[in-house]
Amino acid sequence: MTTQAKSGRRYLIRFLTAAALYTVLMFASIPLSEAQPEGSILRYVLASTPVIGLVLAAWAMWKYVQEADEFQARKLLDALAISLAGTLLVVFVVGMIQLAGGPQLSWVWVIPVWGLFLGVGAAAANRKYR
Repeated sequence: MTTQAKSGRRYLIRFLTAAALYTVLMFASIPLSEAQPEGSILRYVLASTPVIGLVLAAWAMWKYVQEADEFQARKLLDALAISLAGTLLVVFVVGMIQLAGGPQLSWVWVIPVWGLFLGVGAAAANRKYR
């Protein structure tokens, strides 16, 4: 297996593990935090636990850039640029709709939107550099 394939495989394992942990913590933290008294520190700590998955995902991306060759790092940069642009556009449009009286949405949805655009960006980068 080439160095490029090894670093890509390690990244995929790290990132998917982080994403799975984030998802599990999201679903577990909500009922656990809501069971705590309002205003308690434990309620806020439990509600914040999905951040662990986000930190691990950021670490996985950082490690990938460190381990990858320039071509792989370029593809990740392309994917991140697309995810940033897409997320900013969606968040701005939703914000404008809310200002116009539309439904109020939770900020929790920003991360899944970013993840969706990261996947779109990765697919676009892979297609571009085929």
